[in-house]
Amino acid sequence: MKAYMLGGISWFSVPWAFTSCLGLAARALITNPLFPTYPQPLSASQTSAGLAAPAAAAVLMGKGGAVAVLLVVLYVPWPTISLRYA
Repeated sequence: MKAYMLGGISWFSVPWAFTSCLGLAARALITNPLFPTYPQPLSASQTSAGLAAPAAAAVLMGKGGAVAVLLVVLYVPWPTISLRYA
């Protein structure tokens, strides 16, 4: 049981690191014509809503990149939720 709980907690570091890197990439890609809000940067409300990572992924990997970010974020709580009901 301890290993399962530790695994569920440690999984949170993966999307945190993933979205931190993509957030920095979004800041660097503002001048790219493929950026969704080009030539404007993301607004404060868009950034607060967590759209920096999908925007960067969309530039780097196309529409599939944005979908991949969505899947990673949705898969994060599953180990913890399943631990709750185990």
